[in-house]
Amino acid sequence: YRDSSPVTEESRSAVMENGNGEYNLYQPEPQLIFEGPFVCENDAVLVNGQKSELSQDECRSECVAQGAFCFFFMYVPQLRFCQLLQKCDRIGHTGLDVMHELYGILPAQE
Repeated sequence: YRDSSPVTEESRSAVMENGNGEYNLYQPEPQLIFEGPFVCENDAVLVNGQKSELSQDECRSECVAQGAFCFFFMYVPQLRFCQLLQKCDRIGHTGLDVMHELYGILPAQE
C-alpha cells in the first residue's frame, strides 16, 4: 500500500528501501532469551557453528550470515565463545560457573 492514497510522499521517503524498490526491510535486534549456566541441545549447533575469539556483535553477524538456517546464537562472554544454533528446544544446566547468553534472531528474508 506504499503507493496508495492517502500515503504522502514524505511518508514514502521515510520508509527504508534497499534500492531495488523493496520496502519494510526492518531487522529487529536479537532478543535475549536467557542468561545463566545453561545450554541448548548439542544437535542444535550448525555445522561449523562453533566459533572462538569473537565478540557478541561478531557472533550475531556470523548467525545472520547463515541466512535462514540460524535462529539462535549462544554467546559466552568469559570465553569469547559463540555457537550458532538452528533450534533450542531443550535447555540443560551445565553445572559450571560460566554464564551463557542465548539470543533469538529473525533470519533475513530473501
